[in-house]
Amino acid sequence: MFYRLQRRSNYSSSGTGWLIREDILVTAGHCIFNQGLGLVRSIKAYIGYKGKDSLEGETSVESRHDYRVATPADWVERRSRSKDFAFVRLAGRFDNVKSIKYEDTLDTLQEELCIVGYPGDKEQNGEKGARMWVGSGIVGYEMSMESDALLKYAT
Repeated sequence: MFYRLQRRSNYSSSGTGWLIREDILVTAGHCIFNQGLGLVRSIKAYIGYKGKDSLEGETSVESRHDYRVATPADWVERRSRSKDFAFVRLAGRFDNVKSIKYEDTLDTLQEELCIVGYPGDKEQNGEKGARMWVGSGIVGYEMSMESDALLKYAT
């Protein structure tokens, strides 16, 4: 899932997230509310996005606009890292998608994980975050060793 955010008339950014239902997107709270920039004003979410050139005549790209957003008060007021998430209800459902099923996080893990997203530090034809990237590798963690019980990644 790729989306564009409009904060002010002269500022926009992009982000990534995943669907938990055909019309509900989960993303980072800092994408929805930023201390310096305030609350996001509009969101346009895409499935099948492969850069702005893919929007012209491409029938496999779908888009939906936001309807409502929610993020925890602890993120807005205190920037609590464990509350850095948000839900976006879209104005319509995406067609032909399968939502990601929730599963409890294991206490320990040592196996291959695959991460897919639109990282803002990667470019395609001068457009940051325009291309879906995939990374995989053996990952190990023990949740009891993390002070804030969050998974972290390193580049």
